[in-house]
Amino acid sequence: MTPDIGSFDRPRAEATYGKITRRLIPFLFLCYVFAFLDRINIGIAQLDMKHDVGFSDLTYSIGAGIFFLG
Repeated sequence: MTPDIGSFDRPRAEATYGKITRRLIPFLFLCYVFAFLDRINIGIAQLDMKHDVGFSDLTYSIGAGIFFLG
């Protein structure tokens, strides 16, 4: 037995998915770029922060791990 798909409007569904994609993909790309920049900045800050503040490797790794959860 085949399901009744007579009420399914395929062109309208494709238009809806297209609209969602056009709005969502740029936002997700921007979020990815910001997350990437944060990871780079934490890696660069590690070089001075561990020495200046006196963080051990364990302290830094716990802080960086908490930071990356988001």
